Amino acid sequence: MPPLVGRYVYNTMGMTAAGHKAAFITQVPKTGTIAKVGIRVGTVTSSQTLKISLQGVTSGAPDGTILASGNAFGTQASPVTDTFYLVTLTSGPSVTLGNHIAVVVEWDSTAGNLQITGLQLGATTIHSSYGVLYTASWAKQLCLPCVSLEYSDGTYAGGTTWPASTMASVTFNSGSTPDERGLYFQVPFPCRAVGAGGYFQHNGASNDYDLVLYASDGTTVLTSATPTADAVATNDYGHHFWLFNASQTLVKDTWYRLILKPTTVTFFRSEVLWDFQN
Repeated sequence: MPPLVGRYVYNTMGMTAAGHKAAFITQVPKTGTIAKVGIRVGTVTSSQTLKISLQGVTSGAPDGTILASGNAFGTQASPVTDTFYLVTLTSGPSVTLGNHIAVVVEWDSTAGNLQITGLQLGATTIHSSYGVLYTASWAKQLCLPCVSLEYSDGTYAGGTTWPASTMASVTFNSGSTPDERGLYFQVPFPCRAVGAGGYFQHNGASNDYDLVLYASDGTTVLTSATPTADAVATNDYGHHFWLFNASQTLVKDTWYRLILKPTTVTFFRSEVLWDFQN
Protein backbone atom coordinates (compact mmCIF):
# COMPACT_ATOMS: atom_id res chain seq x y z
CA MET A 1 0.00 0.00 0.00
CA PRO A 2 1.23 3.56 -0.55
CA PRO A 3 2.83 5.33 2.40
CA LEU A 4 1.18 8.26 4.12
CA VAL A 5 3.12 11.28 3.00
CA GLY A 6 2.67 14.99 2.62
CA ARG A 7 4.43 17.96 1.15
CA TYR A 8 8.03 18.37 2.17
CA VAL A 9 8.78 21.84 3.53
CA TYR A 10 11.67 23.08 5.62
CA ASN A 11 11.38 23.42 9.36
CA THR A 12 14.15 24.86 11.51
CA MET A 13 15.66 24.72 14.98
CA GLY A 14 17.30 27.90 16.25
CA MET A 15 20.69 27.88 17.97
CA THR A 16 20.72 31.46 19.23
CA ALA A 17 22.91 31.47 22.35
CA ALA A 18 25.76 29.74 24.13
CA GLY A 19 24.97 26.16 25.11
CA HIS A 20 22.27 25.69 22.48
CA LYS A 21 22.33 22.45 20.49
CA ALA A 22 20.22 20.93 17.74
CA ALA A 23 20.04 17.22 16.98
CA PHE A 24 18.24 14.67 14.85
CA ILE A 25 17.32 11.23 16.14
CA THR A 26 17.19 8.46 13.56
CA GLN A 27 18.01 4.77 13.05
CA VAL A 28 21.22 3.46 11.52
CA PRO A 29 20.36 2.49 7.91
CA LYS A 30 23.13 -0.13 7.56
CA THR A 31 25.99 -1.64 9.53
CA GLY A 32 29.36 -0.05 8.81
CA THR A 33 31.54 2.96 9.57
CA ILE A 34 30.15 6.46 9.07
CA ALA A 35 32.84 8.84 7.78
CA LYS A 36 30.91 11.99 6.90
CA VAL A 37 27.74 13.69 8.10
CA GLY A 38 25.72 16.16 6.06
CA ILE A 39 23.63 18.94 7.61
CA ARG A 40 21.76 21.93 6.24
CA VAL A 41 22.05 25.40 7.75
CA GLY A 42 19.09 27.78 7.43
CA THR A 43 19.19 31.49 8.17
CA VAL A 44 22.52 32.67 9.60
CA THR A 45 22.42 35.83 11.73
CA SER A 46 25.85 35.45 13.32
CA SER A 47 28.23 32.88 11.82
CA GLN A 48 30.44 30.81 14.12
CA THR A 49 32.10 27.42 13.74
CA LEU A 50 29.81 24.42 14.22
CA LYS A 51 30.74 21.10 15.81
CA ILE A 52 29.00 18.02 14.40
CA SER A 53 29.08 14.59 16.04
CA LEU A 54 27.25 11.28 16.26
CA GLN A 55 26.06 10.29 19.71
CA GLY A 56 24.05 7.56 21.35
CA VAL A 57 20.42 8.06 22.39
CA THR A 58 18.86 7.83 25.83
CA SER A 59 15.33 8.82 26.85
CA GLY A 60 14.71 10.02 23.29
CA ALA A 61 17.59 12.52 23.26
CA PRO A 62 21.38 12.53 22.71
CA ASP A 63 23.24 10.90 25.58
CA GLY A 64 26.21 13.30 25.40
CA THR A 65 28.77 10.63 24.49
CA ILE A 66 30.36 11.01 21.07
CA LEU A 67 30.64 7.71 19.25
CA ALA A 68 34.04 6.35 18.16
CA SER A 69 37.35 6.55 19.95
CA GLY A 70 39.18 9.83 20.31
CA ASN A 71 36.04 11.91 20.92
CA ALA A 72 35.54 12.05 17.15
CA PHE A 73 33.64 14.92 15.56
CA GLY A 74 33.81 17.29 12.60
CA THR A 75 33.66 21.07 12.34
CA GLN A 76 32.22 23.52 9.84
CA ALA A 77 33.70 27.00 9.86
CA SER A 78 31.86 30.11 8.62
CA PRO A 79 28.46 28.57 7.78
CA VAL A 80 26.31 30.69 5.48
CA THR A 81 22.56 30.89 4.95
CA ASP A 82 20.68 28.07 3.19
CA THR A 83 23.68 25.80 2.59
CA PHE A 84 24.13 22.04 2.87
CA TYR A 85 27.49 20.94 4.29
CA LEU A 86 29.11 17.50 4.22
CA VAL A 87 31.46 17.31 7.22
CA THR A 88 34.22 14.73 7.63
CA LEU A 89 34.49 13.18 11.11
CA THR A 90 37.98 12.95 12.59
CA SER A 91 37.34 9.28 13.34
CA GLY A 92 34.35 7.45 11.93
CA PRO A 93 32.26 5.43 14.38
CA SER A 94 31.19 1.87 13.70
CA VAL A 95 27.40 1.59 13.78
CA THR A 96 24.90 -1.25 13.66
CA LEU A 97 21.78 -1.48 11.52
CA GLY A 98 18.66 -0.46 13.42
CA ASN A 99 20.35 1.19 16.39
CA HIS A 100 19.25 4.71 17.25
CA ILE A 101 21.82 7.48 16.84
CA ALA A 102 21.78 11.24 17.26
CA VAL A 103 23.28 13.69 14.76
CA VAL A 104 24.25 16.55 17.08
CA VAL A 105 25.10 20.12 16.03
CA GLU A 106 26.53 22.54 18.59
CA TRP A 107 28.93 25.48 18.82
CA ASP A 108 32.58 24.50 18.60
CA SER A 109 33.62 27.29 20.98
CA THR A 110 32.11 30.73 20.37
CA ALA A 111 28.32 30.96 20.14
CA GLY A 112 26.62 32.49 17.14
CA ASN A 113 23.03 32.70 15.94
CA LEU A 114 21.66 30.48 13.20
CA GLN A 115 19.10 27.84 12.29
CA ILE A 116 19.62 24.14 11.63
CA THR A 117 17.27 22.92 8.94
CA GLY A 118 15.05 19.87 9.13
CA LEU A 119 11.98 18.89 7.16
CA GLN A 120 8.33 18.87 8.06
CA LEU A 121 5.67 16.84 6.32
CA GLY A 122 2.67 19.02 5.71
CA ALA A 123 0.11 16.24 6.08
CA THR A 124 1.38 13.35 8.17
CA THR A 125 4.62 13.16 10.12
CA ILE A 126 6.88 10.15 10.49
CA HIS A 127 7.20 9.95 14.24
CA SER A 128 10.11 7.49 14.47
CA SER A 129 12.65 10.14 13.36
CA TYR A 130 12.59 13.67 14.70
CA GLY A 131 14.51 16.72 15.83
CA VAL A 132 15.41 17.76 19.37
CA LEU A 133 16.56 21.20 20.51
CA TYR A 134 18.57 21.99 23.63
CA THR A 135 18.26 25.40 25.23
CA ALA A 136 17.95 24.55 28.93
CA SER A 137 17.00 20.92 28.31
CA TRP A 138 16.27 18.70 25.31
CA ALA A 139 12.82 19.23 23.77
CA LYS A 140 11.39 17.32 20.82
CA GLN A 141 10.58 19.28 17.65
CA LEU A 142 8.33 18.63 14.64
CA CYS A 143 11.39 18.38 12.48
CA LEU A 144 12.51 15.42 10.36
CA PRO A 145 16.25 14.77 9.84
CA CYS A 146 17.55 16.75 6.86
CA VAL A 147 20.90 14.99 7.10
CA SER A 148 23.04 12.56 5.13
CA LEU A 149 25.27 9.75 6.40
CA GLU A 150 28.20 8.77 4.19
CA TYR A 151 29.99 5.52 4.96
CA SER A 152 33.74 4.90 4.79
CA ASP A 153 33.30 2.99 1.51
CA GLY A 154 31.76 6.08 -0.09
CA THR A 155 28.19 4.75 -0.08
CA TYR A 156 25.00 6.16 1.34
CA ALA A 157 22.11 4.10 2.67
CA GLY A 158 18.44 4.91 2.57
CA GLY A 159 16.53 5.18 5.79
CA THR A 160 14.71 7.78 7.83
CA THR A 161 16.85 10.74 6.76
CA TRP A 162 15.89 13.24 4.07
CA PRO A 163 18.93 15.19 2.81
CA ALA A 164 17.80 18.17 0.74
CA SER A 165 19.95 21.11 -0.29
CA THR A 166 17.24 23.13 -2.04
CA MET A 167 13.60 22.69 -2.95
CA ALA A 168 12.17 24.32 -6.03
CA SER A 169 8.53 24.36 -7.12
CA VAL A 170 7.93 23.65 -10.80
CA THR A 171 4.81 24.64 -12.73
CA PHE A 172 4.01 23.02 -16.07
CA ASN A 173 1.02 22.30 -18.29
CA SER A 174 0.09 20.82 -21.65
CA GLY A 175 1.68 23.77 -23.44
CA SER A 176 5.03 23.58 -21.63
CA THR A 177 8.29 22.33 -23.14
CA PRO A 178 8.63 19.64 -21.97
CA ASP A 179 5.01 18.95 -21.08
CA GLU A 180 5.70 15.54 -19.51
CA ARG A 181 7.67 15.34 -16.25
CA GLY A 182 8.18 12.72 -13.61
CA LEU A 183 10.47 10.02 -12.28
CA TYR A 184 13.31 8.06 -13.96
CA PHE A 185 13.90 5.05 -11.74
CA GLN A 186 14.86 1.43 -11.16
CA VAL A 187 13.66 -1.10 -8.61
CA PRO A 188 16.16 -3.35 -6.74
CA PHE A 189 13.90 -6.40 -7.00
CA PRO A 190 11.30 -7.77 -9.44
CA CYS A 191 7.76 -6.74 -8.58
CA ARG A 192 4.33 -6.08 -10.03
CA ALA A 193 3.02 -2.52 -10.08
CA VAL A 194 -0.75 -2.10 -10.10
CA GLY A 195 -0.83 1.63 -9.44
CA ALA A 196 1.22 4.71 -8.68
CA GLY A 197 0.90 8.21 -7.38
CA GLY A 198 2.65 11.37 -6.37
CA TYR A 199 2.30 14.49 -4.29
CA PHE A 200 1.30 17.51 -6.35
CA GLN A 201 -1.33 20.17 -6.94
CA HIS A 202 -3.44 20.66 -10.02
CA ASN A 203 -5.77 23.48 -10.94
CA GLY A 204 -9.42 22.89 -11.61
CA ALA A 205 -11.86 19.99 -11.59
CA SER A 206 -12.02 19.95 -15.41
CA ASN A 207 -8.26 19.61 -15.90
CA ASP A 208 -7.63 15.94 -16.57
CA TYR A 209 -4.27 14.27 -17.06
CA ASP A 210 -2.61 10.91 -17.63
CA LEU A 211 -0.23 9.00 -15.41
CA VAL A 212 2.00 6.98 -17.75
CA LEU A 213 4.56 4.26 -17.08
CA TYR A 214 7.08 4.18 -19.93
CA ALA A 215 9.89 1.80 -20.77
CA SER A 216 13.42 3.23 -20.61
CA ASP A 217 13.16 4.67 -24.13
CA GLY A 218 10.57 7.15 -22.88
CA THR A 219 8.16 6.37 -25.73
CA THR A 220 6.97 2.78 -25.21
CA VAL A 221 3.90 2.86 -22.96
CA LEU A 222 3.83 -0.11 -20.60
CA THR A 223 0.67 0.86 -18.74
CA SER A 224 -1.15 3.99 -17.66
CA ALA A 225 -3.89 5.49 -15.55
CA THR A 226 -6.42 8.05 -16.76
CA PRO A 227 -7.39 10.08 -13.69
CA THR A 228 -10.44 12.30 -13.67
CA ALA A 229 -9.48 15.56 -12.02
CA ASP A 230 -12.93 16.16 -10.52
CA ALA A 231 -12.83 12.79 -8.72
CA VAL A 232 -10.60 14.07 -5.91
CA ALA A 233 -11.32 15.55 -2.50
CA THR A 234 -9.42 18.74 -3.30
CA ASN A 235 -7.40 20.31 -6.10
CA ASP A 236 -4.92 21.64 -3.56
CA TYR A 237 -1.63 19.96 -2.70
CA GLY A 238 -2.26 16.32 -1.97
CA HIS A 239 -1.15 12.75 -2.51
CA HIS A 240 -2.97 11.54 -5.62
CA PHE A 241 -2.92 7.79 -6.15
CA TRP A 242 -4.43 5.91 -9.07
CA LEU A 243 -4.66 2.29 -10.21
CA PHE A 244 -3.22 1.48 -13.62
CA ASN A 245 -5.52 0.29 -16.38
CA ALA A 246 -3.47 -2.95 -16.31
CA SER A 247 -0.77 -4.15 -13.93
CA GLN A 248 2.86 -4.18 -15.08
CA THR A 249 5.75 -6.41 -14.03
CA LEU A 250 8.88 -4.40 -13.22
CA VAL A 251 12.24 -6.06 -13.85
CA LYS A 252 15.09 -5.65 -11.36
CA ASP A 253 17.73 -3.03 -12.28
CA THR A 254 15.83 -1.87 -15.35
CA TRP A 255 15.12 1.78 -16.10
CA TYR A 256 11.55 3.06 -16.28
CA ARG A 257 9.82 6.43 -16.45
CA LEU A 258 6.72 7.34 -14.45
CA ILE A 259 5.32 10.50 -15.97
CA LEU A 260 2.58 13.08 -15.38
CA LYS A 261 1.13 14.01 -18.76
CA PRO A 262 -1.33 16.93 -18.52
CA THR A 263 -3.97 17.58 -21.12
CA THR A 264 -5.20 20.98 -19.93
CA VAL A 265 -4.13 20.74 -16.30
CA THR A 266 -1.48 22.90 -14.62
CA PHE A 267 0.66 21.14 -12.03
CA PHE A 268 2.52 22.80 -9.20
CA ARG A 269 5.25 20.43 -8.16
CA SER A 270 7.33 20.75 -5.00
CA GLU A 271 9.63 17.83 -4.23
CA VAL A 272 7.15 15.42 -5.81
CA LEU A 273 7.02 12.09 -4.03
CA TRP A 274 6.24 8.89 -5.91
CA ASP A 275 5.23 5.45 -4.83
CA PHE A 276 3.84 2.22 -6.22
CA GLN A 277 1.36 -0.35 -5.09
CA ASN A 278 2.29 -3.93 -5.85
